[in-house]
Amino acid sequence: MKLFLQNIRLQNPKSELHDGLVNIDIENGIIKAISPFEGESQKADFDGQGKVHASIGWFDPSVTCGEPYSEERGTFQSLTHSAHLGGYTDIGIISRPNYIINNSERALQIKQASSEIDFHPIASLSKKMDGVHMNEYRMLESAGVLGFADVHSSPSYNMLKNTSEYLINSTLPIVIYPQDYHMIANGQMNEGYYSTLYGMAGINRVSEHIAISSLGELTQYTDRPIHLAHISTRESLDILSRYPLLSAQIPIGLLTFIDRDMEYYDANMKCFPPFRSDKDRQALIQAIVQGQVTEVVSDHCPWNIEEKDKEFDYAQFGIMSLEVVYSLLNELLGDQLPQSQIVDLISTNTRARYQLHNGGISIGDRAKITLFDPNLEWQLENKHFTDTHNSPWFGQNLIGKAVGSINGVEFKQQF
Repeated sequence: MKLFLQNIRLQNPKSELHDGLVNIDIENGIIKAISPFEGESQKADFDGQGKVHASIGWFDPSVTCGEPYSEERGTFQSLTHSAHLGGYTDIGIISRPNYIINNSERALQIKQASSEIDFHPIASLSKKMDGVHMNEYRMLESAGVLGFADVHSSPSYNMLKNTSEYLINSTLPIVIYPQDYHMIANGQMNEGYYSTLYGMAGINRVSEHIAISSLGELTQYTDRPIHLAHISTRESLDILSRYPLLSAQIPIGLLTFIDRDMEYYDANMKCFPPFRSDKDRQALIQAIVQGQVTEVVSDHCPWNIEEKDKEFDYAQFGIMSLEVVYSLLNELLGDQLPQSQIVDLISTNTRARYQLHNGGISIGDRAKITLFDPNLEWQLENKHFTDTHNSPWFGQNLIGKAVGSINGVEFKQQF
């Protein structure tokens, strides 16, 4: 298969043609040539008209999929649809309580579900995702997992110490959800003025601060890095800065909403960690602009309507967000960072963290390309989804959108 793209703005700081208009020639899924654009060609399969940018394919490592066993929460097919809308070529799928990725068969099942999008397993850190017993790390690493994470669970520090020492020579990340879950009880939103005003139980900040401080001390003891699956407060950023072996990623929702926005008790905005104050949100944005935090994730967590359309206290935590991450970052950071740095947050940097080297946007690479238009105005519409509908961004005016992706020989356009 041959594919010729013309008049595309290249976002690849490693290339001498970076931020210039180029043509890209792909043959059998391999990039054969990238050359300066010098005029329109009749043979072009895709014309970017000087408006469309191209970067290395975007990768999100923090995604929940309902299949298998909970297809009412979405299938591999519906996840592929969401990934296309969001511009992703690669997705990291994390464990669920009823589908724990703790053996090579399950890791292989995730990888074999890949089609137009490549799916990658993120194995559980503990065998039963209970934070007690170590998993079979070497076997899982050989099976191709990209990292180890217990989702919304506090591992025992003794197990985590042993795990850190066991994996001292492994480059795969240990990913921790930093929270002392014993301290948050039945909390529903950020603890503070607005939780009192709205009559909802609060999720305190200190439970996150204690966990991050403890994890930081552990990294100093074991000399093994730990990556935080989320960070939500300005105090957490201060703690993070004291520990060089701690790193973090930020879910997009925490950059977009604040606790005041919970006034309508919309369960589609109920997520964990909860939306914090506007001061926290601004601090998180500045941490990204200044380079303290270099990765933004979707924390995509679809739920069927039966689990969301109920009294707020009983609705499940989690929001759909894979479709809008770039659009929201473009709006938040477009006047502070160049496009190359914005897309690094969801591509180059996440790929580096999880050691994902399965293609690129240089000559000789297996083509892994996301095509996007920073100025395209659009709306995410509920009618385009059949399984799950728990996105707080339905109907919102958005600026910037992926318009296509190339994954080897797979070329998918989105408008």
